[in-house]
Amino acid sequence: MKKLLIILLLGCAPCFGQSDKSGSDFNETSKFHKNALYFNAGTAVLWHQAGASYEHIINPRIFDRNIMWTVKGSLGAYMWWDWSFDYGGVYSNVQTCLIFGKKNHHVEVGAGAGYIFGGDIGGVPFATTLAYRYQKPGGKGIFRAGLSFPEGFFIGGGFSF
Repeated sequence: MKKLLIILLLGCAPCFGQSDKSGSDFNETSKFHKNALYFNAGTAVLWHQAGASYEHIINPRIFDRNIMWTVKGSLGAYMWWDWSFDYGGVYSNVQTCLIFGKKNHHVEVGAGAGYIFGGDIGGVPFATTLAYRYQKPGGKGIFRAGLSFPEGFFIGGGFSF
């Protein structure tokens, strides 16, 4: 029995040592710059917003797949549907995001904590994001469009460094 176990372990050892890291798309996500700064403008029909976000890549390739793990912080201002700041306010949030995809096209999913200062919807302790993202590996330009809270439907752009 002991000999059989040793033979099985030695026979299977090369299988565990294999890696898919020789593929042409390996480290495609690690070619992205670690930091990004982008600006968004959006609407949720009842309110409109504009804001800026700073993002940092924590891990460019989690689960040995083309999935990036990032953390971002955002700061922006919103106003109500009548384009008046009388009932508007300032929002901030911190999110952790997963960015799926390789090459240029990505899906971004994020969730985190947020806070809205002032206005009628003050408080609200959460933030979420579901977005399409266009960014070339190694490139500096970023285009984003999606649905997020508190941003609503948004479009934005920025750069990585």
